[in-house]
Amino acid sequence: MGEKVQTILLRDGAVGDRVEPWLRSKDDVNLITATSKKSEDNRHGSSPTSGLEAVSEHKPDLLLSAGYRHIIPNDILEEADMALNCHNSYLPYSRGANSNVWSIIEEEPVGVTIHEMVENVDAGPIVAQRHVPLYPDDSGKDLYSRLIDATVGLLEDEWELIRDGTYETKENSIEQGTHHRSEEFDELCELDLQAETTVKETIDKLRALTFPPFKNAYFKRNGKKYYVDIDIQEADNIDEKIQSAREDE
Repeated sequence: MGEKVQTILLRDGAVGDRVEPWLRSKDDVNLITATSKKSEDNRHGSSPTSGLEAVSEHKPDLLLSAGYRHIIPNDILEEADMALNCHNSYLPYSRGANSNVWSIIEEEPVGVTIHEMVENVDAGPIVAQRHVPLYPDDSGKDLYSRLIDATVGLLEDEWELIRDGTYETKENSIEQGTHHRSEEFDELCELDLQAETTVKETIDKLRALTFPPFKNAYFKRNGKKYYVDIDIQEADNIDEKIQSAREDE
């Protein structure tokens, strides 16, 4: 591998927004970025092409996926010396879509993973992982933001090994983990008002689906649809504010 790592970043969403500027700040990277819609090659001056076409054209040292919304075909993965994905769960748990939501609902280990990409989704050998804390007052958005921070931090810590291709991997035991499709999220959003459940399960479901400004959880009654969010606040923080307000009266 040369002095600079020829890197193609396939990116979408908030995690891509964070990873791209971090990579652009690296002096040891020649970077081409691509979203689901188009690619932009600011270093080489080539005209925009689709992300997958860019991989075939440039045959990069590193193909890195960060929030990319499409499954990358195996023949494209083989064009790169290394093909890695940043996934916002602690694999093998919560493979697939909406990992921040399922990590809350299913009480699985929470974290982020960098793994080698293979034909099956989120099934490749694990390069590095980091646990992320989950708090009782977290919403799905709170956890998602913390997962993005952890992803960038993990990339920073592991970058030299990734750049040099000297990282070691461990098995991704997918038979012991879980997997969710995007269609399952859609089904999750509709609340069954007659369902037998616990208060904890209901709270966890509502907080996992709370992701402002988006509206996710809803129920239907009398032909109308109603959205539901939840706001959980630690009592000590509220009690301190109430006490302070009383003292100021």
